[in-house]
Amino acid sequence: MASTKLNGTLIGLYYSGAKVGAATSHELNIESDMIDVTTKDSAGWAEVIPGLKSWDVSMDGLLTYDETVGYEALMDALTAKTLVAVKLSTEVTGNEKFYGNGYVTSLSQSAEQEAAGTYSCSIKGTGILTRATNT
Repeated sequence: MASTKLNGTLIGLYYSGAKVGAATSHELNIESDMIDVTTKDSAGWAEVIPGLKSWDVSMDGLLTYDETVGYEALMDALTAKTLVAVKLSTEVTGNEKFYGNGYVTSLSQSAEQEAAGTYSCSIKGTGILTRATNT
């Protein structure tokens, strides 16, 4: 049965079919560019129509070196310019999922004294972001 309210902990970020390990948060951004169609007849008001759509995913995680998919895999994808499959899903039947392909565009790590080592990553989607229901 589909969940009506979700605990964000249940939504996983999957990279090339495997769940990103030690992830602490992620964010999916979907945007639509606006095309300016303002004319002299617009009475001084801007007018726009929708243009290209785009999407990206940003995520944060704990810095580990023993995850199947984690900092090292993302670093490899960034340096090799590898197209990766991305999915955000609870894996619960009936719940919504989003998936598409993208490139790792940034990766940073933080290692403060007496604190958990963390990293941040951004993936820029290329092409369509598909919205579907888990079956």
